[in-house]
Amino acid sequence: MSIATVDDIAVHWENQTQEGELMKLTVGDIKVWNESLIGLIKELENLSSFATHAENPSLKEIFAEQLITHRQNYVGLQTLLDGASNLGLGTLSRYPSLVPPKGVSTPHLVLEPSTDKSSDRLLAYSHFLACCRGGREFAWNLFDVSYPPLAEILQHAVSHYARDAVTVKQWLLDHGHYLTEWATTEQIRSLQKTFQ
Repeated sequence: MSIATVDDIAVHWENQTQEGELMKLTVGDIKVWNESLIGLIKELENLSSFATHAENPSLKEIFAEQLITHRQNYVGLQTLLDGASNLGLGTLSRYPSLVPPKGVSTPHLVLEPSTDKSSDRLLAYSHFLACCRGGREFAWNLFDVSYPPLAEILQHAVSHYARDAVTVKQWLLDHGHYLTEWATTEQIRSLQKTFQ
């Protein structure tokens, strides 16, 4: 079965659970769930702020599009969490401090408007680094998860972070903001010879 969106994953596993499949959560699953939700909340706040403060229209559009995919990841994790709580599993209620209350938010990132065009570069770099860090964290968390629907959502999130990082890095490259040294033809040929 090919599952296209995080919402589909959440609904699929909620249906499986309601059909009699037991939801078995480890303490590690709860920890990963908590860290993932908190990380996504912070990422949503940052992306929202970045989309507001970006001056370059293409960068603003990138942030707005990525805000949607990160919100889908958050909603998918929250939907699974709500489903677990509604099924009276007790596991989550033993760790109430690990589940952020609905409506609780961390402080928003406040950026002062700047007339310096480098502010877009700083926003893009900040988001690029956040995507790299978030993708690595979600990927590492996959090793600790034993609950299949949570693992599927984390895999989905890793692919979003990777795609978002590549998109923002390309924007940085296109605008001359990412320092890089391109490989020479000789270096490429040397690499090719190594694998012939």
